[in-house]
Amino acid sequence: MNRLPLFALAVLALPACFPDTRGDQDEQSNPPPADSDTDTNDSDSSPASDADGDGFTITEGDCDDADPLVNPAAREACDGVDNNCDDVTDAGTPCFDDDGDGYSEEQGDCDDADATAFPEAPDHTTDGIDQDCNGSDGVDCSTLRYHPIVDGLGQGDCYMGGGGNDCAWTFCADGYNAISGTLVIDRSDKANLDDLWCLCEVGGPPTSTGIYIGGNDQLVDVSALSNVRHVGGGVSIGCNRQLPMANAWALTTAIGDENIVGAIHVVGNGEEYNCD
Repeated sequence: MNRLPLFALAVLALPACFPDTRGDQDEQSNPPPADSDTDTNDSDSSPASDADGDGFTITEGDCDDADPLVNPAAREACDGVDNNCDDVTDAGTPCFDDDGDGYSEEQGDCDDADATAFPEAPDHTTDGIDQDCNGSDGVDCSTLRYHPIVDGLGQGDCYMGGGGNDCAWTFCADGYNAISGTLVIDRSDKANLDDLWCLCEVGGPPTSTGIYIGGNDQLVDVSALSNVRHVGGGVSIGCNRQLPMANAWALTTAIGDENIVGAIHVVGNGEEYNCD
């Protein structure tokens, strides 16, 4: 009997006796892509959804859909957050600088609708406005800071004018508000004396001139000196070609006779006078 054909049949039948694992191996070496959706409710957040339940979607202007206190209808709070989504943080609250002067109400601005009123602002006129927010109108003269004594017309004198000045026009900006001697403004090219808005006191010798303003061709307004509350000597305003007489007299009135120790001379001012 020939056994070879029977052996060949047995070999051909072997694959039927064992499971085919090739498919499993392919799946293990090339697994299907994983499901990247990790949420449990299969409802992804989108601009059209109201994630924080405040009644506004991102599409409707909610700039933080994770905070129910932030939405277009929210009230702005003083918290450093743009609560109403208008792109302006803290607008309309005490910690917002409404007038752009660098100070908010929380920082001491007594009028946040007036950019000229804020702490340390120059309060150089008696106009009924408290520009420096210190509780009163006018310069704070409670503490006097005298300009250093320098060589000039005399000890403690302050000369301002054309050339050879021993006092700079930055007098107030340099932190002074008082002069121990005489103030002389002579041959200056200034139209006003606003640089001296802070001046509180001029010492001056009692028997002579404390304030002398003369020989100024461009000067038209001396009212900035109206904050002076004491003049140790007299006041002399004369021979200023453009200065109206009324403006000159108004200065002495603002200072007050009782605050001027010496005599008052207001003569030769204005175009109608010959000061040559």
